[in-house]
Amino acid sequence: MTGRGTATLLTRGTGVLAALFMILCLTLDVLNRGASTGATGHDILSQPPAAAQDTASSHKANAPSAPAQHKP
Repeated sequence: MTGRGTATLLTRGTGVLAALFMILCLTLDVLNRGASTGATGHDILSQPPAAAQDTASSHKANAPSAPAQHKP
C-alpha cells in the first residue's frame, strides 16, 4: 500500500471505531436508564455500603485521643 492508501485506511478505521464506541455508549446509557427507573434498579452511588460505614465509625472509636508518650 502507498502512504496515501494507508492513511485513508487508518482514517476510515478510526471513524468506524469511533462510531462503534458512540453506539456502545448510547446503548449502555439507555440500558442504565431502564434499570434505574425499573422496580429492581438502584443507584449504587446514592449511599455507601453498610460495611464501609461501620468500619469508619469503629476506627474512630478505637483511635487514641492523643499521641502516645515516648519514654526514653
